Amino acid sequence: MTKIMLKRIIIFILGFGITFGGFYFIFSTGGATSTANIFDAVAAIIIGLLLMATAIFFKEKS
Repeated sequence: MTKIMLKRIIIFILGFGITFGGFYFIFSTGGATSTANIFDAVAAIIIGLLLMATAIFFKEKS
C-alpha cells in the first residue's frame, strides 16, 4: 500500500463522509426548516463533492 493510495482513500472517505453528513443534516432537521440549516447542508455537500473531485483528479494524475 503506497502513500499515494492511502492519501487517495482518505480523501475519498472524507468526501463521502461530508457528503452523507450533509444529507443526514437535511433529514435530521425535518426537511431543513430554517434557511441556515439548508445553507450548512449545501455547503457540506459541496465540500464533499470537491474532495471527491480532488481524489479523482489525483487518481488521473498518478
